[in-house]
Amino acid sequence: MNRKKYLQIGCTFALLCLFLALTASWKKKTEEPYVSFRQEYAQEGEELNVICNHYPAGTAFSFAWFVDGIKIDNTTDTYVPVYEDLGKFIRVTVTPDHGYPPAEATLYFSRLPVLYIDVADNDPIYSKEFYFEADLRIQGNAVYHSLTSEIYNGPIQIKGRGNSTWHFEKVPYRMKLETASDLFQMGKNKHWVLLANAFDDSLMRNKISYDLSGEMGMPYMESTWVDLVLNGEYIGNYQLCEHIRIDENRIDIQNLEDYAKLAAEILCETGAVLEEEREDLENHLVWQMDWLTTGTVQYEEQIFDVTSILNLPEINGGFLFELDAFYDEPSRFLVVDQPIMVRDPKYIGSNDTLMTYIRDYVTAFFFAAFQSEDFYTIYDGEPTHYSQLFDIEALAKYFLVSEIFFNEDAGLKSTYFYKEQDCLAEMGPIWDMDYSSGGIGDRAHIYDQWQVVTYSNYAQESQWYKGLARDPWFLSKVLEYWEEYREVIFHILDEDGSMEQSYSYILESARSNDIRWKKKGEIGEEEYFFENGYKVFKEWMTNHLAWLDGQFTTLENVVDSIGFYEAGYGVSLDWEGENVVVRAEEGERAVFFYNGIRQAEVPLVDGTAVWPVDPELRTGESDVVLVRVYREDQTQSGSDYMDFRQ
Repeated sequence: MNRKKYLQIGCTFALLCLFLALTASWKKKTEEPYVSFRQEYAQEGEELNVICNHYPAGTAFSFAWFVDGIKIDNTTDTYVPVYEDLGKFIRVTVTPDHGYPPAEATLYFSRLPVLYIDVADNDPIYSKEFYFEADLRIQGNAVYHSLTSEIYNGPIQIKGRGNSTWHFEKVPYRMKLETASDLFQMGKNKHWVLLANAFDDSLMRNKISYDLSGEMGMPYMESTWVDLVLNGEYIGNYQLCEHIRIDENRIDIQNLEDYAKLAAEILCETGAVLEEEREDLENHLVWQMDWLTTGTVQYEEQIFDVTSILNLPEINGGFLFELDAFYDEPSRFLVVDQPIMVRDPKYIGSNDTLMTYIRDYVTAFFFAAFQSEDFYTIYDGEPTHYSQLFDIEALAKYFLVSEIFFNEDAGLKSTYFYKEQDCLAEMGPIWDMDYSSGGIGDRAHIYDQWQVVTYSNYAQESQWYKGLARDPWFLSKVLEYWEEYREVIFHILDEDGSMEQSYSYILESARSNDIRWKKKGEIGEEEYFFENGYKVFKEWMTNHLAWLDGQFTTLENVVDSIGFYEAGYGVSLDWEGENVVVRAEEGERAVFFYNGIRQAEVPLVDGTAVWPVDPELRTGESDVVLVRVYREDQTQSGSDYMDFRQ
């Protein structure tokens, strides 16, 4: 064997020794002794075992157990939690021999999943303007555990959130995970919120209303209750919920900000922009979105033609909106006195062309729905009915959920809608319902009124639902969905319904929440705010649903009960053979509408006009004929409607 070969073998051997030494060093560092629980979470009546990890064989241990800091009579490596331990910290201190320092393992005993959030330097989260660096560890439960869910354990950013609720002692939070994760089977995303439900003693109104809207086929934000431990301190029952945003697992419509990401990626790959500037460029494209319509990007004194690298769509969608009296988003506008904010894309206001399109679209709908006598307006040069701008099913279902829960904030705050590319705008998702259902407010005791009639706070006075409630056809769609989902709606109240199931599921957590926030531990079992809040919520819902059921008997009853439809006088409709016949005491012409859409104008002869109905118009569902009679001076003398629902 020649010298060169010996040298190669020697170098290889030396590298191998170096690798083994580094591996041993790394392994030693990563295998420091520690103790943990064998079980992912604790359960009443089942053993909780301690594991002593990476200690030398033969090491002896002594054990001391504590429940809420109080030492109990147990020196074994196993403890069986009892019911009385729920809502308390279970801690074991392990003392090894051979001079090893004592080690501890702690968990919060709950029937719910537990979120442990540790903020860097134990800082309090005192701002909703900027994020704090933190770590999140999720402890599962019998419903959500590592075999059924992605249990997150890693870095996050967290800050405060909310408007009214931010001023409560128990505050809500917004979290941004380091990596998109599918928490509790709700779909992968980085962005999540922790709702405090501080207004709602029952802790249920948000979740039950969100879930019902989902059962009714609406887009909705999934959620689950959790207990939250922040910087080692239990701070209450929270509702971990999806954050409302445009995303394939949230509001699944075109995300215009994706074009910014793609444009930045291509410009860097082609060398037009340095790779280390990609993030800055992407942020620039998100903040200055005029390039979406001009096709030109100006960045760092450079000008790029993005149409040469991207196929930009004709943009008439990809927008998420909110009606909110706080009116505090960068992109916003007023329609009369209705504050409209564009939530996504947040900085679309930097594009004058798109903001003009958005403003014109929403304004046309508002005028058709709220201000027009016949629910038409001129949009894009054409007479346009409100149902040609907003999806009627989404409009009716959103209205129905607002009425079911008598939501005081509907049309005032947290009222969302969105528009997809080449689609009509749609209402949803339902959000921020803790100020509803007989909970709080000056009208909390009311259960026998319509929300749309009762509430007229600020911009609510001119909310478009007050206009839509004038239209018998719109109300016939609401009646249709009440009948379709009536069984689902009333199931909320059943013994095996969502209210009872939720009560049993969160009972112990809710009691701990009361102790933490209501009377600081000076509260007796019969005085828990949660039990009383649940009782009030269920009693109110029972009375209100019974009242609504009495209104949703016929379309005529719904129309009369709300009382916004103005019939005028001296006009009547009859069905004769295949014809609709109108008779009017005065007037020159009759205009016929079928399911809201203008169909025909017929002169009155001797006070009578006849319109033959095209059978193809019939849907077999919410079929409503409405006639408006006009005088020679174009003023309306009266109207009437007929319900053809089957």
